[in-house]
Amino acid sequence: MCVCTQVTGTSVYAYGVASVVALATGANETEREFMRQKDELNLFMQQMHMPSELCSQLREYFMHYQAALMTFNERRLLHQLSPHLQARVTNLANAGLIRQVRGVDDAPTQT
Repeated sequence: MCVCTQVTGTSVYAYGVASVVALATGANETEREFMRQKDELNLFMQQMHMPSELCSQLREYFMHYQAALMTFNERRLLHQLSPHLQARVTNLANAGLIRQVRGVDDAPTQT
C-alpha cells in the first residue's frame, strides 16, 4: 500500500514538472524564433547595404509582427479560460488603452 502511494505521488510530481517545463519551452519557442528572424534580418540588411531609414522600417515591421504573434498566442490561452477570467485578464491587459479613451475614468488598475 505504501509503495503504491509513493509510486503514484512520484508519478504525479513528475507529470507536474514535465508540464511546467513544456509550458516554459513553448513560451520561449516563439521568442527564440523571433530572435532568429531578427538576426537574419540584420545580416540581410548589412549584406545588402540598406539605408538606415529602410532598416528602421524593417525592424519596426518585425516588432509589430512579433506583437501579432504574441496576441495570437494570448487569444489561444484566453479561449481556455472561463468567461469571467477572460474578462478580468482582458480588462487588465488593456487598462492602459482604456484609460486613453476620452470619458473612461474607471479603467482597472494593474495590481
